[in-house]
Amino acid sequence: MTAGKHRSITIELPVEGTVNSISPIERLTVRVPQAAQLLSVSRAAVYRLLSAGEIEASKSGQKTLIHVSSIKDFIERTRVVVTSASAPDK
Repeated sequence: MTAGKHRSITIELPVEGTVNSISPIERLTVRVPQAAQLLSVSRAAVYRLLSAGEIEASKSGQKTLIHVSSIKDFIERTRVVVTSASAPDK
């Protein structure tokens, strides 16, 4: 390949609902910034959750890989029921 030239690769995926449809592979881990985005919190908050044992991670070299399953478990454990949609009285 010549310098500066890019080769494009086309990947065809089956359309959902077809006979041989293949579901997309769900990510098992995400990096700290992505975990923060998924949880709508800061990166520091993700590290606090890790320290408290609320979510789990693995290390790959210097990378911290947050287990997506532990994020889902955390969300389920901390779920609350909102009983009123109106703002509280002042």
